[in-house]
Amino acid sequence: MNKKKIFKLAKGFRGRAKNCIRIARERVEKALQYSYRDRRNKKRDMRSLWIERINAGTRVHGVNYGNFMHGLMKENIQLNRKVLSELSMHEPYSFKALVDISRKAFPGNKPIAPKKEGLASILSGIYWDQDAIRMNYQCNMRAILFIMQTKLTWSILFLSE
Repeated sequence: MNKKKIFKLAKGFRGRAKNCIRIARERVEKALQYSYRDRRNKKRDMRSLWIERINAGTRVHGVNYGNFMHGLMKENIQLNRKVLSELSMHEPYSFKALVDISRKAFPGNKPIAPKKEGLASILSGIYWDQDAIRMNYQCNMRAILFIMQTKLTWSILFLSE
């Protein structure tokens, strides 16, 4: 690479890495290596993020990720993980329909029974929103009691469906 291109790529670097050609060349080469590596890692990270979102969405409906995907494969539903994660976040009714289809297609999709081992098991199945995370220490017991009541009403709603 010529000087002009190196300095153009080194724009925004700190210290002598933007002015001195020798240091700039080393830093630019390293930056290009990092960008090459991270373009590949980004694909890997996004796929695992999609899988986490799908798993969270399926567990709400009592199915785990592997059984859900196996049921979709048996029904020949060819939605990719990106679309499934978007559905689980933004289209809960459509996603529930897919979970029901998957559950019927694969008999191994039995509902996950919650463990009854006290307060920890009740709190483990709850989706924590930002407001619950930001609560201060003094309000935690009040929040836990509210969440327990909410969990009980949710379980009553699921039983009535």
